[in-house]
Amino acid sequence: MYPNLLKLGFILMTFFMVIMGGLINTVEQHLPLFIVQTFRYGKCAYQGKSSFFIKPIEVPKRWFGHFYIFAAIFTTLAAIVVCNVYILGAKLEPWLLICLDLLASGRNASVAAILAESHGFIHLEETVPQIALKDVSFLNVSGCILFLWACYQQSKMGFILANLRKNNKGEVISVKHKIPHGDMFEYVSSPHLLCEILMYLGLTFVMWGASIWPWVFFWVLTNQVESALLTHQWYKTTFSNYPSQRKAIFPFIV
Repeated sequence: MYPNLLKLGFILMTFFMVIMGGLINTVEQHLPLFIVQTFRYGKCAYQGKSSFFIKPIEVPKRWFGHFYIFAAIFTTLAAIVVCNVYILGAKLEPWLLICLDLLASGRNASVAAILAESHGFIHLEETVPQIALKDVSFLNVSGCILFLWACYQQSKMGFILANLRKNNKGEVISVKHKIPHGDMFEYVSSPHLLCEILMYLGLTFVMWGASIWPWVFFWVLTNQVESALLTHQWYKTTFSNYPSQRKAIFPFIV
């Protein structure tokens, strides 16, 4: 047997975020500068003298667009493969199954070795279980509804943030940060991050029983909560009139 690399990776990233986030939130002033500068970014970035180790490899936040482009291409290709297999009944090639074995399955390596020696395509019925409508549970449907609702809410929060820099004609007139108001912003500082968590929670319900996805959710949860805590702290430090009743990410809680 060999380890599930994706699962192991998300477990390590989750624990890293919990540990580093806890240190940043409690004893940041005692941490080495390169750790603080590595962890913080964007408007919450460290504003002092740059660390010798980090400065050569630090990139501006606007470069993050490259990651979204890569993710969009990868997600599109993955969606095409899934639709071809589960809807059109296409066949998988051995090399793709070997990659899935190495990354995610955790099955015996000899399976991948046997497939590597085979010729042509692997039939769908030999590799991928068919899904019937009766297999869709109430939890799956609820997860789908939650995901779609969270997507809609996140887009609304994005428009509120974007409009802070625009006039009534839709023209960008300022790049300064302002206090957002309205809708979920009346309860938390980062509702768009809360919506991100709810989206992944919805996907967790849709894929209930998967061995890897819960750790994907935990990684997103810890990452978004820490980002929200740093953002909330930045808002309160930057704006003296920031609404005191707002929480960081979970209404009435934190």
